[in-house]
Amino acid sequence: MKLNLLIALFFICNYYLFVAQDSIRFNLIKELTYSNKINWTVDNFGNLLVANKDLIIKFDSKGTVMFEQSLKKYGQIASIDARNPMKILFFSEEQQSVFYTDNTLTKQGNTIDLVAYDLSYVTQVSASKRADKIWAFDQDNSKVNLISSVKSQNQKIENLSGILDFNKVNQFFEANDNLWIVDTTQGVFQFDIYGTLLANYKEKKIDFFDVDSKYLYFLKNDIIYFENIINPSIKNAVKLPISKVNKFKIINNTVLLERENTLFIFSLEFF
Repeated sequence: MKLNLLIALFFICNYYLFVAQDSIRFNLIKELTYSNKINWTVDNFGNLLVANKDLIIKFDSKGTVMFEQSLKKYGQIASIDARNPMKILFFSEEQQSVFYTDNTLTKQGNTIDLVAYDLSYVTQVSASKRADKIWAFDQDNSKVNLISSVKSQNQKIENLSGILDFNKVNQFFEANDNLWIVDTTQGVFQFDIYGTLLANYKEKKIDFFDVDSKYLYFLKNDIIYFENIINPSIKNAVKLPISKVNKFKIINNTVLLERENTLFIFSLEFF
C-alpha cells in the first residue's frame, strides 16, 4: 500500500491527525554521509542524484551507485531537477549557468549562460514541462523569468517582492503545471504557468515543501504534514524517525531524509 493510499483512509477533519506510529515503520536501507554540503533530488523512478562538489553520483532506490560523472568546470552544483529522468537539469549558481545530462549523467547539448538573458543574479532554477523552457528567479530584481531558447518567447513576472512581500525564497519549482515559490517567512505561493497567483498557503517557518498530484507536504520540526489538494479538510501528519531533518522526498514506499550532510534512505511498512 502506498503512503498516499494510507493517508486517504484517515478521518476527514479540520486539524492535522497524526498517523499512529505503530501503523507505520521506517526501515533504514542506507545512510550516506559527506564531509561538505551536498545537493540532491530523486527522479520519478526512485533513483537518487547527489551533487558532491564537482562530482555527480546517481544511486538506485537501494543506495547502490549506478553512474558517476565529474564536471569540474561548473563548480558546486546548486540544484538538480530530475522531473524528466531522461533530461536532468543541473544549475551552477557560481557560474550562473544551466546544463543537462541524460539518465547516465552524460552531458547533453550546450551550456546555457543565464547572463545572456539579461538576468542580474539567479539563485533558483527549475525545469519546465514545456520544451526548451526554464524558470529562473532573479534575486537582485525579484523577477521570475521563463526563459526560452527562442529569446522572443521569454516571459517575466516583475517585482514579486513588492507585490507579494517576499523575504527569502528558498524553494522554486514547477509541478502539476504550476509554479511553486516557497518563502520561509511568508509561506507557499502557487502560480499558474502564466504567472497568475492561484493560492498562498500560509504555513510559515517550514523546513521543506513538496507536492504531488494529490497532496501538499510541509516539513516542520521533524514532522511531515499532509494536506489534500482537492479537499483541504483532509489533513494528516507523520513524525519522522530522526531529528533535525531539513529536506525529504517521498517516492512510493521509500522516504529519503537529509540531516546536515547525511542522507538516510528508508523503506516504509504499513500495518
